[in-house]
Amino acid sequence: MSDITHIKQLTSDPKNARKHTPRNVGMIEKGMGEVGAARSIVIDENGVVLAGNATIEAAQQAGITKVQVIDGDGNTLIAVQRKGLTDEQKTKLALYDNRTAELAGWDVGVLADTDPLILENMFFPHELAAILEQGATEMLTADDLWKGMPDFEQEDQTAYKRVVVNFTKEDDYQEFFRLVGQRPNAKAIWIPPQENVKIGTVEDAA
Repeated sequence: MSDITHIKQLTSDPKNARKHTPRNVGMIEKGMGEVGAARSIVIDENGVVLAGNATIEAAQQAGITKVQVIDGDGNTLIAVQRKGLTDEQKTKLALYDNRTAELAGWDVGVLADTDPLILENMFFPHELAAILEQGATEMLTADDLWKGMPDFEQEDQTAYKRVVVNFTKEDDYQEFFRLVGQRPNAKAIWIPPQENVKIGTVEDAA
């Protein structure tokens, strides 16, 4: 049985353990703009998205409003068939699908609250420990990281130019440091990365 419903009838999973950055969702949206919708999602009988939360978010941003709902019993694999794609579009579709999956992360809080018996067949113990440890580190503030460090005064802390970057969300903050290739929670960074650099007078960027 197949029905057509509006995308706004679906609800994101409140327990979704996957974290999606603006870049992650934006790339899914870009892929939809270039090759159209392709990946299927999974919803329950109440329209709650069990798999594909980022796909739903990106689809709405791309202006896709219709959802074709197909009943499944778990015993039959459901495939989305796209006809008429060029070879270039087929290549892009496959690459977008793989790359966007790589850009997602984990919600450490949700994983930590999940029954260990559910997770034991999905992660080796060292894998889960590494994810939880990294997540705990990312939640530390700059004051936490500097606690216990000795007082230090550098003779010259100036640079050629300096700009203050403000963020409204943690995802954007983490994505910025990933893009510039430097560690999060740093109080100051150099572009390109430098060590023990002393440069003349600061000309503040407007």
